[in-house]
Amino acid sequence: MMVASISCSSNDDDITGLSDGNPEILVGKWICTQIEADEDGDVDIITPSSNKYYLQLNENGSAIVNPANLFEDEKRGNVKWSVSGKWLLFSDNSEYAIRQLTSDRLVLEWIDEWEDGGYLRETHTFKKEHPSSK
Repeated sequence: MMVASISCSSNDDDITGLSDGNPEILVGKWICTQIEADEDGDVDIITPSSNKYYLQLNENGSAIVNPANLFEDEKRGNVKWSVSGKWLLFSDNSEYAIRQLTSDRLVLEWIDEWEDGGYLRETHTFKKEHPSSK
């Protein structure tokens, strides 16, 4: 199994506030509202029924990913996060292409390609949790 790089197309919108390092716009708790799983063209749309699916990106660079890959029931903590270009990187070597980012919406994409030409692409859509919305 091999994790493939995903290049951002030239028509991607500029993402205000996104820069290498640990950009402030990403700091906070992001609740997953939709997961699109595309395995070799067979697409499933999953709408999490609770706020237990989230990313917590802290100002100090620490992160909590709950659940670990948004399909399991374990939490991934003690990881660090950073940004390089339009990539959200975690210290456990996982990486997600940032497809859309506003102050309230984050769309991440991950793809795994196999030697036989098959693939699994996950697109995760998040909304930012604001202190007044808890």
